[in-house]
Amino acid sequence: MHANHSDFGIYVLSYPGDFHLALSLIGSIRYFHPQTPIMIIPGEGYVEGQHPFDVPVMSKPSGYWGELGFIDRKFWAFQGPFEKFLYVDADIICTHSIDGLLQRIDSQTGKFLFANIYYEGDDWTIPAGDSTHPMHQHHLAWAARALGSLEHMRALDPAYEPLARCPFNAGIFASSRLTFDAADFSDVVGREAAYYRSSLGKDFSWRTEDVFYRDQGRLNYLVDHHQIPILNLQPDGHDVWGGDARHVKVEDVLANNADFAFIHWAGVPRPSPSLFCSKPLYWLLKRTLGETFVEDGYKNLPEIPGYSVWRHFHPRQSESMSLRSRLQYSYKDLMRIVRLQLSEFGLRSA
Repeated sequence: MHANHSDFGIYVLSYPGDFHLALSLIGSIRYFHPQTPIMIIPGEGYVEGQHPFDVPVMSKPSGYWGELGFIDRKFWAFQGPFEKFLYVDADIICTHSIDGLLQRIDSQTGKFLFANIYYEGDDWTIPAGDSTHPMHQHHLAWAARALGSLEHMRALDPAYEPLARCPFNAGIFASSRLTFDAADFSDVVGREAAYYRSSLGKDFSWRTEDVFYRDQGRLNYLVDHHQIPILNLQPDGHDVWGGDARHVKVEDVLANNADFAFIHWAGVPRPSPSLFCSKPLYWLLKRTLGETFVEDGYKNLPEIPGYSVWRHFHPRQSESMSLRSRLQYSYKDLMRIVRLQLSEFGLRSA
């Protein structure tokens, strides 16, 4: 089985603010694949030796790799110890065995990338290329959210057509060390920085999004620019958006009966030790978040979607689930609730 091969492993990017998420992710992976090596890529704010993990933490690489900042550090995976790897963001949890995906990764040779692809073939190209199609604006918005500014990307590289295929999410992907090297990233970021100076009149930083939408836009661009074969994580390695994980049950996950391999809390409230993540205080958080979150099917939920699964896989004895930590996370949520409530009356918190 692939999980036993020494040349394969799983990387997780985590920084101090999401250690509580990464801990549960690691626990869930180990439940289904206890022998699979896991390594943490340290995010910004990480202090060497100050972490709750019992898996290796990657050392900062030398050369250009070490210059990558913010969430682009996930690309350290392309210079890490695993010849083939699965990369997973910390705000994700494993809900099903991924044996099938691991076998597919193992069978690949050369350069490749697995990603979640939600529209393929004519389902993407026809609406994207036809301004009269009823789904055209939806596809344009999808590409802009996933990639960045279509106008600036085309100006940066006139040979690049961002609507040629459906963009993928960079929260989960699988690849090999061979697929990209430091020069590939140095080239695109160098051209991006020059474009910022010459065309936008500002300096580039890892947090700027005027051209590419962070790491996700850059990875999508690099895959096209270098003509890397893209394979779909579906049907055995795909995720479900956290906002749609309303009915997932712990017992189904433990019995390996979930219909998806991962939950990804991207752009929605994430589980945490906060007392506002589950009843009886969750109703207050839902009410405050308003229509962006409290939609049909959410009003009667007793907790953040997927919270029970996250809580089950969290090592409860760790400091991050102590009463002190629970109160710290609860205070943050309480302050958010207060600020949002005050904003409804045109007031600002002190």
